[in-house]
Amino acid sequence: MAVRPRLIIADEPLSSLDMSVQAQILDLLVSLKAGRNLGLVLISHDLNVVDAISDRVMVMYRGQIVEAGPTRQVLGNPASDYTRSLLAAKLVADPHIARTRRQPMDAALAAAPISPSSLQGAPQ
Repeated sequence: MAVRPRLIIADEPLSSLDMSVQAQILDLLVSLKAGRNLGLVLISHDLNVVDAISDRVMVMYRGQIVEAGPTRQVLGNPASDYTRSLLAAKLVADPHIARTRRQPMDAALAAAPISPSSLQGAPQ
């Protein structure tokens, strides 16, 4: 941070950290982003973190962008089946809610090739 970068690329910055350290790192990233007017590219599988810190989100499936846009729009009203599957798999702290949710992704979707209809909302 001594050279005052304008962009940070963080690839799974919270992976394999315990919850208290994750919270500290997340607070630091949010603070740096706001306080130093930084651009932050966050690469993560944790949709709870993405939802908490991101202004925009891009969802990738098999190396292809399937959906992109403002975080609230993409996560609140997903256009692609894959994004809906990811959201269904999102960890929920309440075990009662977690038990009532459907299975996140069936094997057919996971094995299926990318179809043009699943790319709805993706940038061209």
